[in-house]
Amino acid sequence: MRFLGDFLGRIHADASWATSRFDNPVDPEQSIGGLEFAGESSWDDAVYADLALDLLRDFPLGNERFANLAVRGTYERIDPLFKSLGAFTFSDTETIQTGVVAELAGMIVSAQHTIFEDNLDDLDQILKTRSKDTLITVELPLANQLASEDRPIFWLPAVSYRFDHLHEYGANTPDAGSGFSPSAIPDQVTEQHDAVLSWTYGLASLSYRYSWSFQDNRQPGREDADFRDQTHGLDASFHIDLADGLDVALGAARTQQWSRAAKIKRRTLDADASFDWRFFTHWAVSGSYFYTRETDSQNLAKSKSRSLDGQLSYAFSVPLPGQRTMPGRIYVRASRQSTRFEDSQFGFSQRPRQWTLLVGTSITLF
Repeated sequence: MRFLGDFLGRIHADASWATSRFDNPVDPEQSIGGLEFAGESSWDDAVYADLALDLLRDFPLGNERFANLAVRGTYERIDPLFKSLGAFTFSDTETIQTGVVAELAGMIVSAQHTIFEDNLDDLDQILKTRSKDTLITVELPLANQLASEDRPIFWLPAVSYRFDHLHEYGANTPDAGSGFSPSAIPDQVTEQHDAVLSWTYGLASLSYRYSWSFQDNRQPGREDADFRDQTHGLDASFHIDLADGLDVALGAARTQQWSRAAKIKRRTLDADASFDWRFFTHWAVSGSYFYTRETDSQNLAKSKSRSLDGQLSYAFSVPLPGQRTMPGRIYVRASRQSTRFEDSQFGFSQRPRQWTLLVGTSITLF
């Protein structure tokens, strides 16, 4: 059963309920001393409710700028033995989610908090897990914020930021017969920050991204199993009016991972370049190059890998009755991959290489 409602164009409601019956028949193999245990039956429900409120909609701020504000709440509960033939469900779970989205003269801020848990019957023999997740995102187009939309300031970036804090933990301690030790009960906090600055001018774009994350393990015996990652990345792309157009993309990233338990820092450097050139009417050539280097602070292992790909293709069409055509493509593709790995701790190295040449055709039938 489902209910949908829209009131005054600002209040939106969606609620549904379903039920199923579970029958547990008598099993002769579970009889003791000739006594048979009677089977049990149960009715199990699934409930879903969603309520959204548009508190502000296109509220004028002056200078052709507007504000919007919306809040939303969602509740879902699925009983342990509920089953459905019409939809896939995660039984024995409950989810509560609240959120808010605000738009102010082009700036968008959203926040969401989610609580999830299982083992709804609180059985002592089963681990009950619970998670709390807080997500915040901010989108700020400075080029349009400080100038008019038709004449933005191209050297000002568009800024985006994302924050995610997730706590996953065991909400109970199963009894001794379950086999769970205190160190096996999860308790972990993960926090991540992502920021991106991007510039666009005509058909050219440039972006810088920064990412920082920390994984904090808190369960007994694993307090030192923590990790911290930090990434800097730079990407650029541009278009050149050469024949039918030449697209070029460049990218680079540097990542550092710190392990508290191993007391080691692992560093990764990535670089890539690609192009796509469509010349004449039916011909196109494309290529890409990827490079990765990995090292660590104790010089225990290091590796380098390279990948080079290229493709030449010719597009054609097969005429069909009724002024229709069936497009197709003939292509020649070549690639080369190489890796160099050295492990000074165990004293071995390997240098695999691989060449690939592929010739084929593809036709779109529908």
